[in-house]
Amino acid sequence: MLKDYSDCAVVIQARHSSARLPGKVLMDLAGMPLLEFVYRRCKASAVTKVVVATSTEEDDDQVYNFCRSHSLDVFRGSLNNVLERYIRAAEGLGVKYLVRVCADSPFVETSAFSVLLDALKGRGFDYAAIDKKTTAAGFICEAFTLAAAKKAAGLAVDQEDLEHVTRYFINHAEEFKTGYFDLGLGADSMNGSKLTVDFPEDLENARKIAKVLKGDFTFRARDVLEIADKQLLGRRRAL
Repeated sequence: MLKDYSDCAVVIQARHSSARLPGKVLMDLAGMPLLEFVYRRCKASAVTKVVVATSTEEDDDQVYNFCRSHSLDVFRGSLNNVLERYIRAAEGLGVKYLVRVCADSPFVETSAFSVLLDALKGRGFDYAAIDKKTTAAGFICEAFTLAAAKKAAGLAVDQEDLEHVTRYFINHAEEFKTGYFDLGLGADSMNGSKLTVDFPEDLENARKIAKVLKGDFTFRARDVLEIADKQLLGRRRAL
C-alpha cells in the first residue's frame, strides 16, 4: 500500500543568478533545462506535489516564465529570505511537510524522500536529512515540518539563517528533534568528483551520465554511481 504523502511537497529552490555558473538552471541537460530535469526527477517520486520556488527579482522572470510555459508548478518569493519563501510556498500548497531540493542537483536520491518524510510524520522529527558525511554530493535532500520552519523563522536573528533554509535547524539542534540518515551512498566512491552542477565541467559530467540514463527519471543513486564510475572515474584511473 502506498503511503499518504498528500500533506507533503517537494520544493525545488531555483534562481537564474549564480556566481559560479550564471543561468545554469536553464542550461541544457538531456534535451531539457537542468531545472526541468530536476522537476521531472522529483515528480517521479512518491510525493506528487512538486513546486519550483524562485524569487520575485526581475532576473528570475526567466525561471518563472519557463515554468509557466512548460506546466511546472512555480511559486515566487523573497530572494534573500529563502526560508520565508519555503513557508509561503507550503502555505500556498496547503501542506505540513517539506522536502528541500536544489535545482543544481539532477541526481538527487528521490527514494530518500519517503525515509525523511516518514521520520517527520511517523516519528515526530522536526528536521531530517541524508547524512552529508557519508553521502556523495548531489544525492542530498532534507525535510522539515512547516511548524519547525515557522519556529526557525521567528527565532533567527542572523540573515544567513534566512538565506540558507536549514542552517538554523543544523546550528540549533537542541531546539528541534533532528535526525540524519546514512543510506550507504558512499562519498568515498566518488573519489572527489561531485554530482551537483556548480561549474561548466560539472554540467558536462552530468550530461554524460544523463545520456546513459536515457530519459528514465526513476533511476536510483546507485545507478548514477555505477555510471559515474565507468564514464568519469574509470577514465581517470586509465590515465
